Amino acid sequence: MGKYCFISPLKLPLVLLNLAVFFTAALVAALFGSVHAEDLKPELVWQRSTEEPGKVVQETSIGSKVNEALNLPLDPNQVVFDNGVYNSNANGSSIPSHISYASWRQYSSNGASCGPIFDLRHFQAKFNLGNHIDISKIENFILRSPYYPGNTFPINDNAYIYLNGNEISKLGTSYGAANLGFNGTAPYANETDGWFANGNLGLIPVQFLKHGENVIDIVAGEWCLWGGMGKLELVLEIDGPIPPPQPDPVIIVPGIVASFNWEVLGDFVDFTDANWSWSPGAENAWKDFQRSLELAGLVENQDYFVAFYDWRKTNDWTTSTDFQPQDYLRAKIDEAKAKNPQAQKVDIIAHSFGGIVARSYIQSPFYRNDIDQLITIGTPHQGAAFSYYTWEGGVAPPTWDLITRIAIEGYAKYLEAKHNKDRFDIVHQFIKSIKDLLPINYNFLYRQEDGSEINWLAMTEINTFLKDVLTANNAVELIVGKGVQLINVASQTEQTWRQIEVVPYQEAFGKFWKDGKPTDNHLDEAGDRTVLYSSAVLPGAQVIEADGDHSAIIKNVSEEIFAELEIPYQEPAESTPIIERIFGIFGGSPIEIEVRDPSGNLVGESTQDPETGFIILLVENPLDDIYQITVNGTDNGTYHLTLLWADEDSTLETEISGFSTAGSQTTYEIDLSDQDNILDFTRSDTIDSLIENVQTAYSLGLIKNKGLKTSLQNTAKNNLPAFINHLQAQRGKGVEEKAVNIFIEIANYLIKNF
Repeated sequence: MGKYCFISPLKLPLVLLNLAVFFTAALVAALFGSVHAEDLKPELVWQRSTEEPGKVVQETSIGSKVNEALNLPLDPNQVVFDNGVYNSNANGSSIPSHISYASWRQYSSNGASCGPIFDLRHFQAKFNLGNHIDISKIENFILRSPYYPGNTFPINDNAYIYLNGNEISKLGTSYGAANLGFNGTAPYANETDGWFANGNLGLIPVQFLKHGENVIDIVAGEWCLWGGMGKLELVLEIDGPIPPPQPDPVIIVPGIVASFNWEVLGDFVDFTDANWSWSPGAENAWKDFQRSLELAGLVENQDYFVAFYDWRKTNDWTTSTDFQPQDYLRAKIDEAKAKNPQAQKVDIIAHSFGGIVARSYIQSPFYRNDIDQLITIGTPHQGAAFSYYTWEGGVAPPTWDLITRIAIEGYAKYLEAKHNKDRFDIVHQFIKSIKDLLPINYNFLYRQEDGSEINWLAMTEINTFLKDVLTANNAVELIVGKGVQLINVASQTEQTWRQIEVVPYQEAFGKFWKDGKPTDNHLDEAGDRTVLYSSAVLPGAQVIEADGDHSAIIKNVSEEIFAELEIPYQEPAESTPIIERIFGIFGGSPIEIEVRDPSGNLVGESTQDPETGFIILLVENPLDDIYQITVNGTDNGTYHLTLLWADEDSTLETEISGFSTAGSQTTYEIDLSDQDNILDFTRSDTIDSLIENVQTAYSLGLIKNKGLKTSLQNTAKNNLPAFINHLQAQRGKGVEEKAVNIFIEIANYLIKNF
């Protein structure tokens, strides 16, 4: 019924009887309280069908098309109750500010009075029931308004209610609903013009409840000029105390480059969810956090998990069919729930790009209502200016943390050598995730010549994923609307790039720097040195303030995060040292490497893949002294190593190449005490070893004929400059280019030092 509906004399006694029963029950409850021991209020996550012309099922007899309406598709972006339709003619002036308006519009053909057409739409609420709940002790199932006394179910006109596919009730003006007063004069149920039903559904629904996810479907409709269904909550009355739920499993989602699987990253297979681990050095930022979890009794891969993923891939599900980072996360959630059968949801702690991964899953059409809390730490929700350096210039910016900076540089060097492509193509083809980090919603470039800003929407490269798909403008509403508690952790103690000064594009730049090449100047704002505070905080989100830079904030805010997770916090007895400098070696072939410090001790955290020969070795906080690198050959072949040294402000690199045979050994000494210029090193090569290398190159087919091999050996023995000239003349002809480059590198070193 609607505003102009007429109550016949035959129906009036029924209405009065309903009112009497309703108020009597409310009075008893108010005076004496409930006889059951506990109320359980599961969190409802609502969706509804769209409220558009032609998208509402219409029927001409009550209840004739309910099944058709149940099949109306749900629209995750459709507002369910809040900010509903305001109808001043019906009841708007008397609705309290905290109460939602009617939940739909009117599309009946006859707007003057009750028409012959009923409009039906589909509402759905999902909720989880933990294994700690004894369903047999549930005594009542109530759907009621959170705003009114008693068990008020505001409805105008009818609601057909289903639980897990089973019909459990019919409520409404056709099924005995009462009215407290038309035209907004009712003491409550104003959003339905005073019409209400009794939401106490008794024991009938209880038989259909189950542990895990439950689904309530409601087909709701109206007949007259306007209608609505008020906001609802679910109350389960339970006999006896409710045992406390067990904590949700915790999943850590690390940032970019922190996940390692050489089968995937080495570009040998496109996807595998097995054998992932921390990238060398990346776990440092999380070690103290993980130790505190274990001090609280949590066990890795049982109570807490790390969701590693292919960080090179875009998260944009609208443009890519690849197995995406969010797909790895979804698989880890399944594993966590399988190992914790009582858990229906998990809590996610995501750092930096990991927060984008988690949001991508929650905001995608593939979300499965399985996350309770999402805590993002230093996540660039609106991008970060540093990514411009990598996406348009192919270089790692100095503001990246040390591990990320040298990992990107070393990895890009490997891909350049493997695929014979320049850095621009490597990043755009193999590390597409960098584009997902470009800033949005402000002009982050300005011109050196006059200081004028470059319109970010007019740039050649635009982050369409954050702009159009994962937009920050209504992210909190969407995430919270899916039942996820969202918390942003952000620091504003460090100066962080906000804008980058550039000079205009020139033809000499080629495919690089289409929107301008950075100078040494930039404008700063508060952040964590990598991500601006304003980007790490989504509008309307709950915020935890943190101190420190991009990596340190994980450790610095651990106690606050544990409080949100309701896990007792204990600080580890020994804290993981902060990385202030780092030395890294990337590359490989048929070799193994060792690094020794000035005292002769083996140092470095390494990953060496025996099948592909790829090597990553990192030395954290190296001394300002000389380190020895030993290259041990495991087979005949060539090797190429990129050596990188970095501190907070700069990155230096050099490259070494050579030949190997099974059992061969070449040593290098690298001086890390003088980083003002280049990484100086010495090598153990001699004229004799160079001549042996010519023989190795011949055996590998890199020198085409025996006569040329002999000629090169003789020339190397007598005249190194002539040896170089001879090689240059044979480049790409009698001698493969790769071998030419290695020989010239060794020969130039011998000329310089002997």
